[in-house]
Amino acid sequence: MEKGFDTMKQAIIGFVLGASIFGTAAAYAAGGGKNIEVFYNINDIKIDKVSNMPHQDPFIYMSTAYVPLRFVSEELGAEVRWDGENRVIHIGEMENPSPAYFGREVDSINREVAEGGELRYVFNERHVPINDSTGEMQRHFLLSTLGGASGETNSHFIEFPLGDNYEYFHASFGNLENHSNPMNTQKVVEIYLDDHKAAEYSITAEDDPETIKLELNGAEKISFHFKLAGEGDQSASSYEAALFNPFFTRK
Repeated sequence: MEKGFDTMKQAIIGFVLGASIFGTAAAYAAGGGKNIEVFYNINDIKIDKVSNMPHQDPFIYMSTAYVPLRFVSEELGAEVRWDGENRVIHIGEMENPSPAYFGREVDSINREVAEGGELRYVFNERHVPINDSTGEMQRHFLLSTLGGASGETNSHFIEFPLGDNYEYFHASFGNLENHSNPMNTQKVVEIYLDDHKAAEYSITAEDDPETIKLELNGAEKISFHFKLAGEGDQSASSYEAALFNPFFTRK
């Protein structure tokens, strides 16, 4: 791993922080940025001899290649975290305890999946990542797929242990890119802490991902209930929605 970090340090010299860490680049340019001329003429990126281009196109500016930092770091096995309060990027070991992710530190203890549906969570999906409705590539996610009919029987449930180890749950709840679901159907996720409903989030076909930050209040377990609301459409083959980049902050 130490060799990997040395390689990573060399690779990220001059690289720019990708928008996937903390939002779009345009939002931060408004705070004092400037217009620049860049060249999108990088045809490929190979990591250990394997082609692997990021979703955000790399570019060249003043003879320097710029690639999303999160993409480079995670491909080389290093965790990346953005500290928005202090505006600091953390790579690898961090001063504060690192977040806990589904599929890495936290695994489910109970689940119920609707007939014909799918419910899965993945940490650092390297082979088949998904894109959210804004086009951002997502490698950590909890993906729910339901059939077209609404109702209590067409729902998913999944539960994870907390053990009073974590302070907050973070994620964004949203559609996948290129989804084509009817406008009058809502995708809903209800979040329960120790069997008590703590929050509910819903999205329609045109909504951008909704940010979630939920205080856990010493709960021993957390569960997520995915369902459809509204009229539904039984002719629709499936409805997909996901919790993107879900993680827990430690106490």
